[in-house]
Amino acid sequence: MEWTDVETGWLAGIMEGEGYCKWIPQGSSQGQAKFNLQMTDRDVVERVARLVEANVCTSPPKGNNKQVYRINIKGWDKVEKIVERLLPHMGQRRGKDMQLILEKAQARRDWI
Repeated sequence: MEWTDVETGWLAGIMEGEGYCKWIPQGSSQGQAKFNLQMTDRDVVERVARLVEANVCTSPPKGNNKQVYRINIKGWDKVEKIVERLLPHMGQRRGKDMQLILEKAQARRDWI
């Protein structure tokens, strides 16, 4: 995953407004790192997908709602790489979630 500074800043802005990266606790395991973005702008989601090397998913729209496009990435290695690049550009709330991912990833490595 190689991004220019402009791409990194652009992606941070998109994630600040429309997405999240979180650590999800799971029972007695080490939990799970997750990257999620969903929005109705297909071109934007496809551009993010290219940057993070992921697939775009859809589900049938409900009622008169627009089609929603989303990216879900689960897994420590990939999410950690994304978080390391975006964290310096994030606001306080999402930055705190991303910092927790890095701390849990380090704890996970120490445990293994």
